[in-house]
Amino acid sequence: MHIATRSDKLILSSENQTKELSNKILIKLKPGDIIFLYGEIGVGKTTLIRHLINGFQKENGLGITEVTSPTFNLLNEYQINKLKINHYDLFRCKSSEEVKNIGLFHDCSNAITFIAVSYTHLRAHETD
Repeated sequence: MHIATRSDKLILSSENQTKELSNKILIKLKPGDIIFLYGEIGVGKTTLIRHLINGFQKENGLGITEVTSPTFNLLNEYQINKLKINHYDLFRCKSSEEVKNIGLFHDCSNAITFIAVSYTHLRAHETD
């Protein structure tokens, strides 16, 4: 999926709108895709990811699991049949070196990777 909203803002004012967006994205995702979600803390990055992961689970006849932000452990992994989903939250990374060391882009060809980054976090570390 080659969609970028670098200079555009997506404004979703309800969880229903977030779920509708996730359904549109879900049909386009495939192994090897990397999705960056960038926004203030609490804007709904994890909510969108939760809808996407739960959508994959439903499509594969699996029970829906809880999807939480990996703020404290940096990565939550989900195995949905043969599909691996990596959900990163870079909030606790304090330098670009730390980001390099967590292996964001290693073995992504057989996985879908979501990377959540907050504005506040990036502003605090702009000098790295």
